Amino acid sequence: MSKRNNIVKFNTDIKFNVATCLVVIIALYVLVSVFISSRKEPITIYKVNKSNTSNNIELECLAIREEYIIKSNATGYLCYYVRDGEKAKRYSTVCTIDKSGEVYNLINDNTDYDGLFTEENYSDIRSIISLYKVNYDNISFYNSYVFESNVNNKVLDLTNEILMQEVVSDSTQITGTTITTPYSGIVTYYIDGFENFNISSISKKDFDQSNYKKETLKAGDSVDAGTPIIKVIPSEKWDIIAPISQEQIAALGDRSKITFYINNSSYTVSMPFEIINGTDGTYIDIKMDKYLMNFLSERYVSIEIVMEDDTGLKIPLSAIVEKDVYKVPIAYFSAGGNQSYTTKLNIQVK
Repeated sequence: MSKRNNIVKFNTDIKFNVATCLVVIIALYVLVSVFISSRKEPITIYKVNKSNTSNNIELECLAIREEYIIKSNATGYLCYYVRDGEKAKRYSTVCTIDKSGEVYNLINDNTDYDGLFTEENYSDIRSIISLYKVNYDNISFYNSYVFESNVNNKVLDLTNEILMQEVVSDSTQITGTTITTPYSGIVTYYIDGFENFNISSISKKDFDQSNYKKETLKAGDSVDAGTPIIKVIPSEKWDIIAPISQEQIAALGDRSKITFYINNSSYTVSMPFEIINGTDGTYIDIKMDKYLMNFLSERYVSIEIVMEDDTGLKIPLSAIVEKDVYKVPIAYFSAGGNQSYTTKLNIQVK
């Protein structure tokens, strides 16, 4: 009986397989790419956005006006007849000094303080608060005291105007010394020590608002003879002065006028200016001939001089690289063949 043969022979011939070849080729390509990439300097990708770069110059300024102080010639209580910010004629009556105290009693007896301010009055107060919030700076915290003073003075101004109406309505009862103004101009009722300021003596200490004090006068105040009671501004011309650096002067170039905003207002102002030398530095002096009434109660103002803005891609400094290039003169470009309107640069490589 013959034995059964259980041995099975397999085909050991290697056959060509397209799929296997593709896998091998891709694997080799990946390995070679990784090797080449590891020997190259890595490339960092930056995402840049188009934006504007503002070159505007911001300055903190001092408002200087021609101002005259009128002092009381008697002792008594003040009674004003001209509202703050109104114009008065020369030798016109602006207030009286009540020696008997009738004005003071009339104000306290007849004034109803309920609903004292109108919506417009509250709007004026809110404007002062908004301006302070926009310009708030932790470093210059002392401005909070100036802000408190400005709000208190504004409330006193509005109260003074309302109480003055009460007094004028019963002016037949008032007797006292009459005060007239020797100048024609705008009347205002605050004193701050800058009334006789000389621009030629300006210095950086004049811009220190932490030492600024503003005293507001109001109807019913008791004053002594020789006390300042009225301030008159005879001219609409005034100056805005601020310290300025040499770099900022160079940025202004040869301009004779500048365009700027005052206290973040929505309208621009264009005025001539000059550069002056103070006792301790260089200052810009902007010559104003309008908008005096808008900033009558302001001694310190901020301005933003409008310059040309740069528009383009904002690229980080670390993304800038150096590379050698050829600078080809434009004369090397010429029209070739029948293309008379197209200039090309022909390069021959050997």
